[in-house]
Amino acid sequence: MAAAVVSGAVADILQGYPNLAPEQVKALLMVNANRACFPASRSVIANGVTYLANYDVFTVGAGYIDLQAALDYLSAAGQE
Repeated sequence: MAAAVVSGAVADILQGYPNLAPEQVKALLMVNANRACFPASRSVIANGVTYLANYDVFTVGAGYIDLQAALDYLSAAGQE
């Protein structure tokens, strides 16, 4: 389901801003993603040893897509 949602968001962005490169669209969606529900870290105890897992973009993703924030960013930046 995520691939369909991301594809739709990319299609919406490219419809209004067809000159954006794929890398720009990816960065735009990642920077404007909503991360409010992600914890910064978590500890796990296994066999008496405590491990700390720090969450970042590579472990849990960039967040939830916020298409409106991405489009607002492009509009404010004056992208054509």
